[in-house]
Amino acid sequence: MHDIPRVAVLLASYNGAGWIGEQIASIVASRGVATHIFLSDDGSNDGTVAIAEKAAGDRLTLLPFSPSGSAGLNFFRLVKEAEWDGFDYVALADQDDIWEPEKLARAVAAIGQRNLSAYSSDITAFWPDGRRQYIRKSQPQQRWDHLFESAGPGNTFVFPVREAAYLREKLSSADPRKLRIADRHDWLFYAYFREGGKRWLIDDVSGLDYRQHESNVVGAAKGIRARLARFSLVNDGWYRSHILMVGDLTDASNPIIDYVRRPRLRHWWKLLVNARSFRRDFKESLAVMVILAMMALPGKNA
Repeated sequence: MHDIPRVAVLLASYNGAGWIGEQIASIVASRGVATHIFLSDDGSNDGTVAIAEKAAGDRLTLLPFSPSGSAGLNFFRLVKEAEWDGFDYVALADQDDIWEPEKLARAVAAIGQRNLSAYSSDITAFWPDGRRQYIRKSQPQQRWDHLFESAGPGNTFVFPVREAAYLREKLSSADPRKLRIADRHDWLFYAYFREGGKRWLIDDVSGLDYRQHESNVVGAAKGIRARLARFSLVNDGWYRSHILMVGDLTDASNPIIDYVRRPRLRHWWKLLVNARSFRRDFKESLAVMVILAMMALPGKNA
């Protein structure tokens, strides 16, 4: 057994009684690796913890209760406090997905063969009515995409333990006031690694079934309602504030993040020259260019 890679799975939960048993069963069934789950529960009152303990048995360590208030803060806590000494890899898990049996083995193999600092993958969204949709996150990475989006859902993230320690160090030294508003932990983790010059692979396979329901923190973000919701986040300043938060926490400095800090219409040419650098998807990159240009309009950069 000592030759099998050991993976510490960091699982954040909150009122997930309807799904967490199935998720843990899929983690425990992972092939080619030995898994152990570190669970941080954010005050569930529906029996989530009891279900998790029954499903995982002695392959689960429950962190002492310490309310976080959001999934992002809960994952920050897991990265900083889970005791993964003796493990080879660290993976993140949501409470409501279903992992493919080869998910972790494929990640471990890719990390070793390509000397990667981090791994993530595409996903397959699924709904209670049986609908399924492949969600591609593996478009070619761009120069500054990490300042404007995540590599994908954090539930696909896998790190060798030495790089998980790097992430822990970054979070431990970060301004806690800024971390409290960083509700997209996956975006921040991706930015830490990319801004640090580390190698991150977004694999072009689906590593898990990504459950869609009304309690999703983010979800697959498809359809008219989701697009309208994203437009609202842009219009009310959320997107700009989070770009700035990610830029500040990672100490990013380049012409585009400097523009976001002080938007000026006379600097529009910087956006045009770098238009392909903002997102991995070409159309989304152009949309971000327009959003950034709009930030320079009166009343839009407060």
